[in-house]
Amino acid sequence: MIQDFFDRIVENINLSYKKSNFASLGDIFLSKLNKFPELKYLGKRKVSTKFFNPLIFILIFIIFLGVSDAPISFYGTFTIFLGLFGFFLGTKIKFKKIELPEKFFYPSLITFLILAVLTFYNWSVFSKLGLIPFSMIYLSQKKYSFEIYLTSFTLSLLIFFRMGYWAISVPYLFLSLIFMAMSLKHNEEYHIKNLKSFLVLFSILILFSQYPSILPFILIFWVFLFLYYLIFIIFIGNDGKLYEIVTNNLWNITFLLIFVGTFYWILDLIAYGGIPILEPLKRGSLDPWYTMAAHLLPLGTILLVSLAGIEMEKKKARFVSLVFVVFALITMGVLGYRTQIALTIIGVLMVSAFTELITLEEITVLSGAGALGLIAMTSLRNIILQTKISIIDAIRYRVGLTLSSYDILAELGGLRGFTHGFVHIASYPPLANLMPGLAYSPRRYIGVFVGADNVSITSTIMGPLVIDFGVIGVFFGMLFLGFLLKKGYDLIKKIEGKEKALFIAFYAIFLSYSIIGIETGLVDFEVLLTFFVGFLYILYRS
Repeated sequence: MIQDFFDRIVENINLSYKKSNFASLGDIFLSKLNKFPELKYLGKRKVSTKFFNPLIFILIFIIFLGVSDAPISFYGTFTIFLGLFGFFLGTKIKFKKIELPEKFFYPSLITFLILAVLTFYNWSVFSKLGLIPFSMIYLSQKKYSFEIYLTSFTLSLLIFFRMGYWAISVPYLFLSLIFMAMSLKHNEEYHIKNLKSFLVLFSILILFSQYPSILPFILIFWVFLFLYYLIFIIFIGNDGKLYEIVTNNLWNITFLLIFVGTFYWILDLIAYGGIPILEPLKRGSLDPWYTMAAHLLPLGTILLVSLAGIEMEKKKARFVSLVFVVFALITMGVLGYRTQIALTIIGVLMVSAFTELITLEEITVLSGAGALGLIAMTSLRNIILQTKISIIDAIRYRVGLTLSSYDILAELGGLRGFTHGFVHIASYPPLANLMPGLAYSPRRYIGVFVGADNVSITSTIMGPLVIDFGVIGVFFGMLFLGFLLKKGYDLIKKIEGKEKALFIAFYAIFLSYSIIGIETGLVDFEVLLTFFVGFLYILYRS
C-alpha cells in the first residue's frame, strides 16, 4: 500500500514537471540563442583534432620541465618519468571486459560478509581484504548487483558520519558508485523499481531513529536519492534511460551551470566587498563555497560552445560562443583566478576545433591573445605586489619552486606514500577537519612538508600522488589519467548526435584541467568532483 501511494505521488510530480516552464527551459534558452547574429570565418584551413590527442599532455609536461633551471634529484626525476610512462601506458592499454561465472557470486558475497564482520577485530587488514570479494560480486553478477552496492553506499555513509572512519568508508563509497554506474545499464528498469522500495523502507527507519548524530548521514543520503530520483523518475518517468535523460536535458544543464555560476559569482563579490584582482593578498578571504560554485560558469561555457557547434548553424554558433566566452573570461578575471581563465581558453579552443567552429588561422591568433592575457594578469599582480622581476623570471622561478617542492615530496613519499590520502581528502574542508594536523587545504598542507607554513604551494600534478601514495601511486594515478583521457577521446568518435557535445565537453575539460594541473596539481574539490562524475558517466556509456 505504501509503495502504491508513493508511486502515485511520483506520477503526479512527473506530470507537473512536464507541464512546468522548467521542463522547457532548454528550448527557451536555445530559442533566445538562435536570435543572435552570425560571425563569419577568418581563414579557411581546418584545425586537425589529432593535435589534441591525449599524448599532447606528455609533450607539454616535458616543455614544463625545460622551463626551470632548478636542479632535481635523480630519484625525483625518475618518479616523474615513471609517471609519464604510466600515462603513456594508460593511453595504449585496452582493458577487456573481465567476467566471472555466476557460480562465484554467492561465495564472493559470503566471503565479503565474513571479512566485514572480521573488520571489527582488525579493520586495517580485513577492510582492505574485503575489497577483493567486493569487486568479484560485480564481476560475477552484473544484472542484480546494483542493490548490493546501493546498500554498501548507504552503510559506508553511515560508518563515515557516525564513526568518522574515512579510511574504511571512502574506498567503499567510491567503489560502490563505480560499480553502481557499471551495473545500472544491465537492468535499469528493475533497479529503479527496487530503488523506490528501498527509499520507502529507509524513510520508515528514519522515523524510528533515536540518534541525533545520524542527521548528517540522513542529509547526505537524501541529497543522493533526490538527485537520483530527479534524474530517473521526475524528468521522464520509470521507463527512461540515463543517457536519454541527459541528452534531452543538455540545454537545461547548460543554462543551469551558467546561471548558478553567475549567481554565486555575484554573491562572492558582494561577500568580499571589493574587486579581488586588485587585492591579490586579500584574495584568500573569498568565500570558498561561493568561489567553488562560481567555477561552474567556465564548465557551462565549454558545454555551451560544444552544444552550439553541434546543434546550431555554424556561423551563428560562433557569435554565441564568442559572447559567452568573453563573459566567462571577464567574470573569472575579476576574481583573479588564472586557472579558470586558462581552463576557459584551452577548453573552448579544443571544443571549437572538434565542432569546426574555428579555423587554423583563428586558433593561432586566439592562442597568442590568450597567452598575452594571462601574462598581463600576472604582470598586473606583480605590479600591485611591487615585485621587481620580469615576467620570464617570474615564470621560471615559479616552475623551479614547483619542481623543487615535488622533489622534497618524492623523497618523503618513498615507495608507498607518507600521508596515505590526507592531501586528497583535504580538498574537501569538512573531511579535512576529521584528520589530524594542518589539513585545511591540500596546497597549504603540502606547504607544511616543504617548510613553508601557512603558504599555498604547488607541486606538479604528481606531487599530491607521491606524498599520499608514493611511487606506486604516481604510476597508477597517471596510468588512470591516461586511460580516462584516451577513453574520452575515443568516445567522441563513436557517439553521434547531441550527446556527442557532452563527450567533447568532458574531454576538453579533462585535458584542459590536466594540462593546467601539470603545475597546479589536481587537488581542488570541484576539479576532482568533475573528473569523478565524468568518469562514472563514461563507465556507464562505454
